[in-house]
Amino acid sequence: SSGINAEYGGRFADEIAPVPIKTKKGPGEMSVDEHPRVDVTPAQMAKLPPVFKKNGVVTAGNASGICDGAGMILVASEAACTAHKCERGSHCSRSPPRCIRNENNGQ
Repeated sequence: SSGINAEYGGRFADEIAPVPIKTKKGPGEMSVDEHPRVDVTPAQMAKLPPVFKKNGVVTAGNASGICDGAGMILVASEAACTAHKCERGSHCSRSPPRCIRNENNGQ
């Protein structure tokens, strides 16, 4: 797929900060998404059984990995921060979107 080609072709290299990790083989580095698999075909994926419900659609091939996470950075102008009552060092919660002062960073 184009996503796999872009990732393994180095298209995202400037956007990903490698993270040092410990592996069974010793120190390593996480620098690409481990979930896209270049060695699996759509036909192989279609043969996987559902994992949660008897006739379900979630399989080991299309489910999120156990290590999935998300992150976000919101860059806003001073005027936008003032209008939405955001403070330096605040973080946004889920729904409804709002800004909350981060008490942990002392700002």
